[in-house]
Amino acid sequence: MSISIYCLGIKAFVALEKLEKVFYNNIDGLIIGRDHHIANDYSEEIKRFAQKNNINFVFRNQEGIENFKSIHHIAIGWKWLIKLESWQKLYVIHDSLLPKYRGFNPLVTALINGDEEIGATSFFANNNYGNDYDTGLIIQQKSVRVNYPCKIMQAINKIADLYADLLLNLISSIANKQDLAGIVQNEVAATYSLWRDKKDYFIDWDQSADKIKKFVDAVGNPYDGACFYYKDKIIRVIEVNVIDDVEIINRDAGKVFKKINNNPVIVCGTGLVELVQMFDEDKKEFKFDQFRIRL
Repeated sequence: MSISIYCLGIKAFVALEKLEKVFYNNIDGLIIGRDHHIANDYSEEIKRFAQKNNINFVFRNQEGIENFKSIHHIAIGWKWLIKLESWQKLYVIHDSLLPKYRGFNPLVTALINGDEEIGATSFFANNNYGNDYDTGLIIQQKSVRVNYPCKIMQAINKIADLYADLLLNLISSIANKQDLAGIVQNEVAATYSLWRDKKDYFIDWDQSADKIKKFVDAVGNPYDGACFYYKDKIIRVIEVNVIDDVEIINRDAGKVFKKINNNPVIVCGTGLVELVQMFDEDKKEFKFDQFRIRL
């Protein structure tokens, strides 16, 4: 049975790379997405994978997608609406343990929240996109433990391996004409993760130092990175350390408290953070030119 795969990002690339070659003949083609909002969307790597293994491919919004008449379609890391005929089936691999974190950027949300377990879910897509999403029957779930501090790329690499397992199971079941049973999601346990835009990268200094550390790590490479305004310019924060708190009688979040190794220490809602590495809008390493600064 032919299968079309909609793929975007490192998780899709790793899943394809780890797929057993015996299943390549079951792939009708790859539809490759591009995302210019991240440092590397792995579209070129996926393209080279397809070329190397003689698998048909087309980039999203290019002519040729209409030629893929597969019965089965699998979306991996995909961000856009997929319109299919009534006789076609769509499966999705999502980077959360549904029904937790339905929606957007669930892995980032999980890391910011400090979840000790992250995971991925394969499920049947529902036909009610826009009114609700990620509510379909669950086919399979995989999970892995997280130790903090944990940067987003470390978590993505963990999740990518889970994606590979879920993709292999999906294609193997389809190729061997096995029934894919689904389990109804528990609506009582459902939570959602909202989409993020450029405003969501700004640090809220009223948060705790621990929360700010998790936030900086969660939105770093391959994303734009946490930031703040300084003299009308955006400064990106790459690395921070949590510093033992002291009693500040007139605590005012966002002010520089002192310096450690010439790095500013910022007062948070609770706790202190040392700004270890920062870059300006020209991607040059940034250092403050004065001490008395309010962010």
